[in-house]
Amino acid sequence: MIQILGIKRVLGIMLLLALNGALAAGIYFYYMPQNVKLTRDLRTVRAQVSDKQVQTERLRTEFQQIQEQKARFEVLTAAGFFSDQSRVVARQRIEAIKDFTHVLKARYDIQAAQIETGQQADEAGYVILNSPVTIDVDALDDVDFYNFVYWIENAFPGHVSVTSFKVQRLMDVNDATLRQIGNGVPAVLIKGTVTFNWRTMIPKPATPGTVAGG
Repeated sequence: MIQILGIKRVLGIMLLLALNGALAAGIYFYYMPQNVKLTRDLRTVRAQVSDKQVQTERLRTEFQQIQEQKARFEVLTAAGFFSDQSRVVARQRIEAIKDFTHVLKARYDIQAAQIETGQQADEAGYVILNSPVTIDVDALDDVDFYNFVYWIENAFPGHVSVTSFKVQRLMDVNDATLRQIGNGVPAVLIKGTVTFNWRTMIPKPATPGTVAGG
């Protein structure tokens, strides 16, 4: 074969075979493990990117929730929810609602505030005050009484939760009552009663059992 191909060609073929063997060994012993390592590193990087995307979405959601809670907090603060239950302020607000809704009289009874427990309030360092309130209303018309209840729910400081109300018509409108009203003498045609829980939040008292306000 050497005589046929010549020694130079045989040496060239052997050199090519040696180079191919070296390349095959390099691919097997270096490039293939390196490729496995790069594939593993790529999976790790992709997992890290996915984890970062999850964290980013979680932070975005938490930020949005914080903004919403901040907005609700500002609304509650403006409504007087974070305040002590001043009876003076309550009387002034009842009188203002009475005049605005044109009811004739509004006699109220505010019971002593009771402390309610709540996990979120406790964790925030606050306590919830709950005072049951009853208001007896004299009115000329039942619409005036319903307006009074509406504004108690929406304009009273803090949070109001109506538990009951009742309306009673004392007399019908007739010539006698119309003459009485025309002469400037108030005629009580409607008597109503509304009962509600008045809640506010205040910082937790330093001494247990003490409540601000009154």
